Amino acid sequence: MTPSQLLFAEHIDILKALVIAEQATEKLESGTDLGKEFWANLVIFLKGFADECHHTKEEQFFLPQMRQQNEEFAKMTIRILEEHARGREFIKDLEDALKQYFSGEKFAKNLMINALRNYIALLRPHIVLENINFPKAQNKFSKGTIEKMIQEFKKPDKKYSVILKKLTKAND
Repeated sequence: MTPSQLLFAEHIDILKALVIAEQATEKLESGTDLGKEFWANLVIFLKGFADECHHTKEEQFFLPQMRQQNEEFAKMTIRILEEHARGREFIKDLEDALKQYFSGEKFAKNLMINALRNYIALLRPHIVLENINFPKAQNKFSKGTIEKMIQEFKKPDKKYSVILKKLTKAND
């Protein structure tokens, strides 16, 4: 597998989590709360896997190489980094809202819903942008760069697949 294919595989798991988050948001709006453990696991997955694991790979390895290819990719890299930062803000908003919600402030439910909707609306087109452009950029990477990325990207972290399974089961 190539670096972009390894990142795509992670995109699939992130998209699954976004579907779960969207469904959980709809349930919350209709009065069904999936509970503290569900919401904690969702934050762990989105923050830990999508951001700290996946986005870190992009930011430390892929994007610096992409930026060097041409002006178009350099501009796109800036956009991707800005979107990563915005996503972190939405997850922080979600964490803050969850603290308020579980301390009894029921109005925070709307803050949770808004944070998740904003995050989902940001990440879906973000993933499409990357899926279209990463292979194009990767075609210009050196063989050594590609091999180094593959080694870095293949480092497994199985705890997130366990969390994604828990989220799926809890949301059924």
